[in-house]
Amino acid sequence: MSTDIAPIVGMTNEQAGRAADRFQTFCRKEGTALPKDTVQAVLEEEGEELSADMFAALRARVERRAKMIVRRAKVDRSRTPRQALDATGRNIYFCDDAVLATAPMEGPEEVDVYFFDLDYDPTTAQLVAEYDKRGLKPDFAAQAAVNEADTAFADERPNGLQWDLQENGVASYAAFDRWGGGREARVYRDDDGWSRCCRFGGVRK
Repeated sequence: MSTDIAPIVGMTNEQAGRAADRFQTFCRKEGTALPKDTVQAVLEEEGEELSADMFAALRARVERRAKMIVRRAKVDRSRTPRQALDATGRNIYFCDDAVLATAPMEGPEEVDVYFFDLDYDPTTAQLVAEYDKRGLKPDFAAQAAVNEADTAFADERPNGLQWDLQENGVASYAAFDRWGGGREARVYRDDDGWSRCCRFGGVRK
């Protein structure tokens, strides 16, 4: 079974130009109701933030359609697992400290984190096979860093990772999600399987 990940070809210059052209056309059509002087002030004083908001809207729509997405993470490898978890700013719904202490933390300070979808509810063993098929391994520090940098990343879809699977099917879990209006995280150990609604994260082996 191949463990290679098909290369993800990023957004092209042509696509960036098309996105800019579409926005320009929309502004010309709808912008006549906006006061010119205030528009100029926003462009001069908030132009960077405006560009970031526009890109975030595009990225959110792309990620809703994608079967695999990738986020570049800047990771503070000096943190303990608890510090990495706390840095996400999430409510800790449940955390087994002994399990958290075993979370995979080693790796580079900048790394691509791949998130993939499944069309079935995997058991713990099946999820390990899915990681292997993609040539991925769990990296708690990196995945926590993604959720720290983008606090809304788990709002639409939870994301999780799994490590230390035993022969009896028991494995360690971490999950980031939104429930009842609050952003939560949980870390525990069990033999429960996963729901297909979750995105699963990992880094290249």
